[in-house]
Amino acid sequence: MSESEFNPQYVIHSDEEPLRLERQARMYGTADDLRFLAPGPSDHVLDVGCGSGSMTRAIARALPKGKVFGLDREATYIDFARRKAEAEQIENARFEVGDVLSLPFPDGTFDLLWSKHLLQWVGQRRQALAEFKRVTRSGGRIVCCNFDRFCLAHYLLHVVLRRRSSPLNTTIGIEGSEIHSSASQLLRRVEPVGIPR
Repeated sequence: MSESEFNPQYVIHSDEEPLRLERQARMYGTADDLRFLAPGPSDHVLDVGCGSGSMTRAIARALPKGKVFGLDREATYIDFARRKAEAEQIENARFEVGDVLSLPFPDGTFDLLWSKHLLQWVGQRRQALAEFKRVTRSGGRIVCCNFDRFCLAHYLLHVVLRRRSSPLNTTIGIEGSEIHSSASQLLRRVEPVGIPR
């Protein structure tokens, strides 16, 4: 990549990010997610951190009698998600801009809450989990999928890069701890909020 091609703005906040999220969703597929999510035929479902809305739309297609809401803090993602749902003629999906730390829904609104690849990026996870619990009805389910120690899984093959990255890894805490929560750390956070494992 030449200097003139380099975009100093982080790619996750670019206009192209929803397209990348769509490609990522196609690579992952949604069949396994839907199988583990196991929504009821008329459930009200919230997809928190919906990004491009690919999973929200998949859930909506699987629940023609249900209602599915996608929420993300990025207005460009929500705009993209709305346009895709309209183009695919999905009428039971709605999309809204919102904050995971203050969900814009009344208590007990949803039968099922879905969140994938979100909580590892949220600094105030307990507050987010408390909000998840608040908007999920009593007896409802909260299903979160997050990377587990993904920062530790990357191993630089080139010896010079490995040597140069070592002080950085130590500085930011990858070796001794980790930047983001692993699944086991997340499980320790759900109990104080009152979410059973």
